[in-house]
Amino acid sequence: MNLNTWFEKADLIARKVKSIGHTEENKKFAASAEEAFELLRSQIDMKSPVMILEETEGSITGSNNDNLRDYPLFTFSIVQNYQLNNFLEKAQALDNCKKVGMEIFALLLQWKTQGFSGDASYKAFVGFDPGSIKYEETLPIYDNATGFTFSFTITTGTYLFYDPELYNDTE
Repeated sequence: MNLNTWFEKADLIARKVKSIGHTEENKKFAASAEEAFELLRSQIDMKSPVMILEETEGSITGSNNDNLRDYPLFTFSIVQNYQLNNFLEKAQALDNCKKVGMEIFALLLQWKTQGFSGDASYKAFVGFDPGSIKYEETLPIYDNATGFTFSFTITTGTYLFYDPELYNDTE
């Protein structure tokens, strides 16, 4: 899955998962930390969970130079406000954010199944690897918000063929 598709699908996830409830009128999704900071000034309410996309990284592995696999690591955070120094409220926010993360992964698993059954709109999720899911608590961020950062991979085949048209003829 390329990054453009991920951004589109992540926005769809934030709209489909009722615990997030992202709409144009009720912003609960930011495609980057920069966008989240901008939205905090006027449009985003973090009293309930918000989904924020994080930087993407990954790796390419393979053998014999012909059957390479791309393992992009897609990362997002689910965060929610809590009253600073109120540890019970922080624990409740963390529990809620983890629950929302699990709801997202249940949806991705469903989409993976639909992709295998031939539904073209979910083909991007066929390579979703539930065994790759990782999460860690975020530090207090934004406006006293806490939560979890989740990551997972969607494996795709990558083929590296030399195409002379892509290179300048210089010595």
